[in-house]
Formats: sequence, C-alpha cells, structure tokens
Amino acid sequence: MHSGPIASGSKHLAAVPRERSLVSKSFLGLLFTQFLGATNDNILRWLVIGIGKDYAGVNVSNLLALGTAVFVLPYILLAAPAGYLADRYSKRQVIVLCKVGEGLIMALAIVAILVGHIWLMLLVLGLAGAQAALFGPAKLGSIPEMVDDSRISAANGLIGLTTVFSTMVGTYAGSWLADFTGDKGQAHWQWSAVVLLGVAVAGWLTSLLIAKLPAADATRRFPWDMAQQSWRDLKTLAYTPAMLRVAMGIMFFWTLGALAHLNIDQFVFEAGGGKQTQVAPLLAALVIGIGVGSVLAGVWSAGRVELGILPLGALGLIIAPLLLFTVEGEFFEPSGDWTLSYIVACLLLLLLGCSAGLFDVPLASYMQHYSPKDRRGSVLAASNLLTFGGMLIAALAFGAMRMPVHEGSLAHLRTQFADNPQRLAEAEAMWADFKAQRDAGESIDVHRLTEERPEQAVVIREVYQELVGHPLLTARQIFLLCGMLTIPVFIYIIVLIPQATIRFMAWLLTHTFYKVRVFGRKNLPEEGPALLAPNHVSWLDGLLLVAVSPRPVRLIVSRGYIEKWYIRGLARLMGVIPILESPKALRSAIDTARDALNNGEIVCIFPEGRISPSGQLQTFKPGVLEILKGSTAEVIPVYLDELWGSIFSFRGGKLFAKSPELSPRRVSIWFGEPLHEPGSAYEIRNAVQALGALAVTRRKQRAMVLPRLMIRKCRKAMFRWKIADSTGQSLTGAQILMRALILRRLLLREVFAPQVADEKYIGILLPPSNGAVLVNAAVTLCGRVACNLNYTVSAEIMNKCIAKAGIKHVLTSQKVLDKLGMQLDAKVILLEDFKDRVTTADKLTSAALAYAMPAPLLDRILGLHRMSGDDELTVIFTSGSTGEPKGVVLTHHNVGSNVEAILQAVHLRRDDTVLGIVPFFHSLGFTVTLWTILGLDVRCAYHFSPLEAQQIGKLAKKWDATVLLATPTFLRNFIRRCDPADFTHLEVAVAGAEKLPIALCEAFEERFGVRPVEGYGTTELSPLVSVNIPPNRSQSNEIDAKEGTVGRPVAGVAAKVVDPETFVDLPIESPGMLLIKGPNVMKGYLHEPAKTAEVIRDGWYVTGDIAKIDRHGFIEITGRLSRFSKIGGEMVPHLNIEEEIQNFVQGANQDELVAVVTSVPDEKKGERLIVVHTKIGKTPAEICEHLKKIGWPNLWIPGTDSFLEVAEIPVLGTGKLDLKGLSDLAKSRFCI
Repeated sequence: MHSGPIASGSKHLAAVPRERSLVSKSFLGLLFTQFLGATNDNILRWLVIGIGKDYAGVNVSNLLALGTAVFVLPYILLAAPAGYLADRYSKRQVIVLCKVGEGLIMALAIVAILVGHIWLMLLVLGLAGAQAALFGPAKLGSIPEMVDDSRISAANGLIGLTTVFSTMVGTYAGSWLADFTGDKGQAHWQWSAVVLLGVAVAGWLTSLLIAKLPAADATRRFPWDMAQQSWRDLKTLAYTPAMLRVAMGIMFFWTLGALAHLNIDQFVFEAGGGKQTQVAPLLAALVIGIGVGSVLAGVWSAGRVELGILPLGALGLIIAPLLLFTVEGEFFEPSGDWTLSYIVACLLLLLLGCSAGLFDVPLASYMQHYSPKDRRGSVLAASNLLTFGGMLIAALAFGAMRMPVHEGSLAHLRTQFADNPQRLAEAEAMWADFKAQRDAGESIDVHRLTEERPEQAVVIREVYQELVGHPLLTARQIFLLCGMLTIPVFIYIIVLIPQATIRFMAWLLTHTFYKVRVFGRKNLPEEGPALLAPNHVSWLDGLLLVAVSPRPVRLIVSRGYIEKWYIRGLARLMGVIPILESPKALRSAIDTARDALNNGEIVCIFPEGRISPSGQLQTFKPGVLEILKGSTAEVIPVYLDELWGSIFSFRGGKLFAKSPELSPRRVSIWFGEPLHEPGSAYEIRNAVQALGALAVTRRKQRAMVLPRLMIRKCRKAMFRWKIADSTGQSLTGAQILMRALILRRLLLREVFAPQVADEKYIGILLPPSNGAVLVNAAVTLCGRVACNLNYTVSAEIMNKCIAKAGIKHVLTSQKVLDKLGMQLDAKVILLEDFKDRVTTADKLTSAALAYAMPAPLLDRILGLHRMSGDDELTVIFTSGSTGEPKGVVLTHHNVGSNVEAILQAVHLRRDDTVLGIVPFFHSLGFTVTLWTILGLDVRCAYHFSPLEAQQIGKLAKKWDATVLLATPTFLRNFIRRCDPADFTHLEVAVAGAEKLPIALCEAFEERFGVRPVEGYGTTELSPLVSVNIPPNRSQSNEIDAKEGTVGRPVAGVAAKVVDPETFVDLPIESPGMLLIKGPNVMKGYLHEPAKTAEVIRDGWYVTGDIAKIDRHGFIEITGRLSRFSKIGGEMVPHLNIEEEIQNFVQGANQDELVAVVTSVPDEKKGERLIVVHTKIGKTPAEICEHLKKIGWPNLWIPGTDSFLEVAEIPVLGTGKLDLKGLSDLAKSRFCI
C-alpha cells in the first residue's frame, strides 16, 4: 500500500500519489525535455529558412515545403526503429540518448552554416527530424507509465501546451538569429552556436530527471526489415478499428496543421507583408491558440479520455479556415501599422489553433490510454508513420499548390494600378528591371527589396508575382480548402460517436452555468452494467448525470418530456428509454432497461418518479427493483446536491418561475458505493439519503456563514420591518444591522477581551425580544460564541454552565436580573448602561456600514470572510446523565443547514410573520426564531414568555402572524385563552418536543382553522430532524404529511433505525433505536469528548428514541427508552434523578440499586416521570421535598403519586437494566 505523499491536483480529480501526479520529478523532467527539444528544433528550422532566403535563386514556397519535408521524412523512414527502441529499451534511456544525439546534430548545424551550403543545412535539418522521430514514441509512451490514468488527458494537455510554447519561442529565436547573425548566418555565427548547443545541453540535463522506466518488451528484436516492420505496426494498429480511426484522426489533424502552418508565410506575403517579423504574430496566434485548446481539452476532460470534445474541435477547424478565406485587403498601412484585416486574421488563427488543440488532445489521450501496454511503442510508431506521412503529403501538396501555373503580364499590372499613376510608373520600371535580371540569370531578392523600400512593398510584391506567374491556389484559397476538407470529417465524427458528442455538449452546457463538483466517480464501473438511482430535484438532473459520467448513460424518461420531434431525435441518439404510465408501456420500458443492463450499459432511473416539490427525498417506486430482476447489475446511489433553488427546481412552487442567478451556481454530484442485490426500494432510498447527508455536511467549508447571510437579508429588507416584539417596537432590516454594528463596537471597545482566544464564550440572559436578537447578532459579529443561558434553572445550575464555558461576561438587563434575583459567577453587563456610551462616531460609522457599504467589503471589514462553517456559533446548555450540565456546541453550518432545511420544508415567504415565543436558550428558539429570521427574508414578532397565551394572541393579531412553532402544551393554552380572531392570518402551526395528539390537532383546527403538524428534533441536532409539510404549504400531489408521525427527514438529513443493543440496521417498519446523520449533528459536547463519542457513532447521532420508519420515509416515534423524558419541551434525565434518590435514601451505603426512573405518556405534558423502587426508608413526599430543597426544576421532580414499589428491579441476563420491562411495568400501573 502506498504511504507516500499525496498530490491533490485539479479540483476535478481525485488525489493520487505524488510520484504518479503531474508534479512528479519524472513528468516535470519530461515536460522540460520536450520544451527544450521542440524549441531547438524550431530554432534550427527557422534559422535555416531565414538563412536560405539569403541565397539567390531559392524559391520561398519551395524552401518552406522542402524544409518541412526533410524534417518529416525521418518520421516515416524511422517509424519502425523508433517503435522498437521504445519497446525494447527503457524509454528513459532512449530519451537521454536522443538528447545526446541532439547536441551532436546542433554542432554539425554550425559547421553547415560556416560551410555556407544550403543543401547541407537541409541535411542537418533532416538529422534533427530523425532525432525527433526516435524521441517521439518514447516520449508519448512514457506518459501512461509516469502518471495516473486520471492524469493522462491533463498530461497531454500540458505536453501540447509546452510544444506550442516551444514552437513560439523557437520560431522567434530562429527568426531573430537569422537576422542577427547577418548575411547567410555567418557574420555572428557564435550566437547560433551558443543558443543551439546551450539548449541541447539543457535538454540533456533535464532528461536525467526522468526516473528509470522498465522496458515494455525486452525480448523484441530489431526490425531489420523496416518496411515490413512498419507494415506490421500498421496491421497492429488496424487490429483495433477504434485505434485505427483515432490514428487517422491524428494524421488528419497534423496534415491540416502542417498545411496551415506553411500557408501563413505566403498568406502574409500576399496581403502586403514583406518582412519575416510580420509573419511571427500570426504564427504566435496559431501556436497560442493550440496551447489554449490543449489546456482546455485537458481541463474539460476532467480526468478521463473525453472524445466528446472532438466535434467541437472539428467545428472550429471548419469555421476558422472558411472565415480566413474571407479576409481581404492589405495587412499593413504604409507606415507599417496593422490593419483591421491583420487583427482579424490573428484572431481567426487563434481560433484555428484552439480548435486544433481541442481536436488533438482527446485523440492522443485515447491512444495512450487504450493502446496495449506491451505493443504501445509499435502502435505509437504506426500512428507517427501515418501522421508524418500526412505531413509529408501536406508539404508536397503545398509546394504543388504554390507552383506558378498562370503566367503574368505587364498588362495585368497596368490594369491593377490604373487608378494610381505613381505606382503604375513604379511598376513599369520595376517590371523592366526584374525582367532584365531574370533574363540575365540573376536572382531577385524580394524580401531584401521590401525591407529596403517598405513604401514600395506592395508594388514590389505585385510585380514579382506577375513576373514569376500566379500559383495554382492563393493562400486564402488554401485555407478554404482546409475548411472544406474538414466538413466530411466533422460529419463522420458526429455519426461515429453521437453519444460522446452529446455527453460532452451536455458537460459544456452544464459547466458553463454551474460550478460542478463530482465526488465518488470511482464508484462508477469502467465497464459492465450499473443502475444509477439518484434523487430528483431539478429539470436538469438527467443532463448533469450524462455530462459527468465517463460512460454513456441511458436515461429512463417520461415520454411527455420527449414528445417534440427535435427532442425525440436527440433522445434516440442518447439511447433514452421512454416510459408511460400504462402497464404495458411500463413493462416494455422495464424490459428495455433490463436488456440494456444485460448488455453491459449504464442505465439511470429516478426512483421518486418525479421532481421533488420540496427538495426532500420522496417515496422510491418499486420499479427500480423490477429492472434489476434477471440482471447482475449493481445499484449506484447518486445524490444531486445544491440544485434546489435553481430556476430548474420547484422552489417557489413552479419550474422556471424564478430569475436566473448572475453567477454560476455550485452543484455537487455524489456517487455512492454500489449496492449489490438490494432487498427493497427502501434500502436504496436509505443509501441515497445517507449520501445526501454526507453531501450537505461537506458543504460547510464553502457555505456562507450565518452573519454574512444576515447582512444580505437585512439589506434586502432594508426599509421593511423585520422584527417586532410585545413592546410595540419594530425594526427594519437596516435598523437591525446598524444597531447590531453599534453594539458590536461598544462590546469590543468596553467589554470583551481584545483576543477571541482570551474570551470566546459570551453569556446572554434575555427573553425573546428585539433586544435579544440584536445582542445575539452583535456577539456573533464580534466573532464570539453566544451562550443563551436558561433563566428557568436554579442559580447553581446556571453558574455551572458559566463555569463550564469559562464565561467572563453575561449580557442582560436590570429588569431580567431583578426578576431572577440570582447571584452569577461572572461579570454582569447591563445593556441599559450602554445608552449613554454611544458616540456620534459609532452612529455614523455603523449607519454607513449598514446602509451603504457593499456586502462583500463589509464582510472583510468585520472579518467575517475568515469564518468557516465549522466555527462555533452557539453553546446550548442541556443536562446529561451525570447531573452536570452539558454544553451542546453548534456550528454555523449546523444551524445554517437547518435554516435552509426549514425554508425548503415549510416554504417560508417574504410576507410570512413567525411568532417568536420559544426562548433562545432552547435550540428551537435559537435556530428557528432567531437565525431563521436573520438568515431568510421573513419577519418575526417576539413575546417574552410562551406561557402568556392572551398576550401572544394579541401579538399575533397585531402583526398578522402566519407561522407558529410551539409545543402541544402551548397549543392547549391557545385553544383555551385565545380568540379565533387572534390567529386570522395563521397558516402554519408546527408542534414539537412532545407527542402531538390527533384530538388536539382537531380541536386547534376547529377553533383556528389551521391543522397543526408535528416535527421532531433534539438540541444535539440543531434541532430539526424531520417535519410534516403543513397542508397549505404543500406543493405535491403525493403524501408529504402523515399524522401520527413526525414527518420525513428534511433535505440533507438521513435517518435509520438499529437494534438498541447490537446497533445492527433494522428493516423497514421495524421499531428500533433512531439514529440521525447530517449537517445538523452537533460538533460535540463542550470539553467532553468522551460523552460526545458515546452519542455520535461514525457520524450518526444516537437519539435514544425508539422509532420506526415506513417505506415512504415517515418517522414514527414509538417510545423513549433513552433514559430521558421530554416534558414540556425540556429533556429530563432519568439517571440524575435516580442517583440523587439513591444518595438520599442510602447515603454512602449503596450496595444495591433501590430506585430507577422511567416514564409513561401524559396527556398534558407529553410524559410523566415514574419512580420504580424496592422497599425503602423514605416516603415519596420526603424524596420530593429533598429534590425541591436542592434547587432542582419542577420538571425534574416526580409527583408523590408517581412512585411504584416492586419486589426487585427488573434486569436483563447481561446484568443491564431491562428498560423495556421497566416501561411496561410502569404503563401497566399508571396507564389504565
């Protein structure tokens, strides 16, 4: 197993070992070697061409063609030996020796320049081609041996970019040397020697960085019969038709590229250019374009071989040359400045190069990835043979097309310059001079003349062209030919690989509008069948899956989506399986899908059967299992995350009825581990749900933290009221932000320690109100952790909370402090005292920040950009099994994900007003009535106490409350004490913390016209886990609320039931311990890692509740055997009470268990504590009195009529308490 460092690479790719990555020493060595070698080849080539122009009698077109031919010919003649060397020996050894040979050849080139023989220079150029031909198969064949398979496309993109850059550098350097070294390159030949030999030595040194690579076939013999060996290589290549087609594509690309490259020089000349430096920008545009295209191809391939890019590249290879044909006019002004035509030509050549890169990289990657390893050298050699044979044909064809076949005449010149007497006179004089020189056998150096007389460049060029005759095709016509030749290639590609083409176009479309991240792609099999089972949240889900899958995906789609003829044709090409509701059509679709699986294809079915109206996972249809019958395919669970809220989702109630986002939306696609022979659709649903929990949890590093979200939502409601309370005061969004910023300045200046590390946790002791909202917001904006203290507990318990968190300051008011009458072990800060400390600077600065400062800049000023989703937001204090208060640490992402889930489930609107009656020390109040209000565009009206039903009713009436969250106990109070008119505008009533009786639902609905629904959560889960969708907020025709249950888990939360003893997963409808997983699971208990580990197992939170889950995903709580009781919305620990009773009854002598606490259902408070005990020496009244004396809350004290004496405490065979037996015993006595 590899244990070395890991390189993460591109965000699209999985991590690989560093030595197999793109930053390994070997690959970097190859990259630099390729760069230096290609640079030297181009320096030599353009140096020879530049020097060749200094020799009289040399035809430039012929020189260009001949220079290309002699360089390319060795690739054909040495194809077989090159393949042999790459297979027989270590590719590193071949590369190093080629670099040594390069140095010798460059030395010989200097000799040829000094000798002054153009044919000797061309011979040296041919030797350079021979060295490059031997280097090629070893270079390309080593890439798959150096890098991981997922990096091959990217590696080829880098090699392509390096080659392009080296071509550009070499072209400029060679042209510069040709000019700088003087006539025939001999005046300053030392510079040519330094450059050519220096680059060759540097290339040899970088080749030594490449690690030793094993020989692919050490037994292979040298192909003395080279021609026959080349033929055998070609047959090896042709053995696999796909490989042959790819090789032919590569050949076509390089043939076309060679033709275009040769044509640029004459393209410039025909448009008025006379200098070699005027050709360089067009060549640079072409090679830069190739580099850009190569990189794009590497990135767009996203770690796989993506042939779908080919059609895009081929289309560009058609469009760019055809448009180049239309470029007319002079390229240069008389002053030498570029004309618009020249700039357009540069841009079109850039497009041509980019298209070329997109065309070439996928083909090269395919050949390297899929060629047989033991014959890779032969396959690459054969491909090179075809490629350079095509390039040789291109060179010869270019020479033929540029041969003068149309005789010129003086009459043509007179016609051309008839409107310009001066130029006509110059043309006639030049015609006589040039004709005389030709008749005398003297050469005419056009390039020298145009450089000496740039103002006459056009005349010189036209006269010379008429004298030598017109070529068969002009440069523009050659570009036209290139474009026309590509059209049948483009059509062939579309016909040959339609699915790859469509898949890539889908990829390009989706990645243009979305920032797509793919996780777990390795779970998709490289071959063989697989059935994808994703959630369905948007109209684009299928297109996204087609785009990110490395293999074709056959989608099962409702026929209604593909009725239009143009979509029907596209669907046929994609292999879409249409489905109808009729039994016969349904059976046909299932059979077709099964046949596709048996053929080894990937099939995708959306088991929910429709787009989710709420973002929550819906019921999975049994058809998914029908497809698997008779197939060995595994099911791949898929979760599409972050699509809810896009214009293609049902957020807001309709598809497309939303404004598109201005910036690309983040989207995550998760492929889970395969399921082998799933027993039910429920099992598949559970896997998808668990994958969703993982996906949403992983958002935390990139999700916007709540204070940043608050700034944006307050800005959105800048001049609209957002919060109000029973004092009658209301605040707009901007007022909230401004006052919170003022308070932040005061707290940082006068209260808090300068460093967060010195004072992280801040106590807040305030009831629900506008002031409590502002204080919580200000504390969070300070970067501190808000700890809302429970003012219903005793001073002793509160001080334990203060001590546990190390709270130094408690923010409160004099009114609250007087009412509680507590002595706190922290410095108390009275908020009223701040009133006189607010300065004008505080007000002006905060107003400017709140009203005018751009939100991103405000984030940075406040330091919010440094916050992450994993940072602590609050500590909610609860009580654990030891009697000590436990601090539940909730992060920004914990609460933020709950806020988003509430929005999805309840479909909160801008005109909604929430009744804020739950204290902020309760997780429901903190998440729902504090941060849901600040983090969404909704309003809230607060009241200090949830027990004052009449005042709450008046508040609801005044502020038109539409949403109510309460416990069943509070709902009963509203029924008794509130008038129906108080809740005229109420639309949503959600109850939690206790069991919601159906009779209570009916009574509430009868009085107020709104039927309450039940939800479920715990403090450790931030708190929301599941909720029934309120009837008037439902956007589905299917069941999304089920009375008697607590609803389905909200989006991104997974639930399962396990055996309470063994923790083995239980099947559907089986009661067991409820476990929850998702982004809402707390960070842990404050400073108590051991207790955290007890309740969080592999990311699953053990709720302690017994529940069962039906096939639709609804959770039904069947009992609470977790040693806690939920009474009046508070968690009451049984163990604390047991231990205190044990201590009181037995003192230090505790040799046996004499009392155990359990609970039974209670109509009013949800549960009732029962003390089951053996014969003891204390009466129930004495025990209850003792519990009162030590300051315990009333909820923790059992009634004197709730004691049950038994002969012995029931235990299991393992010695553990028989919790179920205790519960049944208590129910038999108290639930009659």
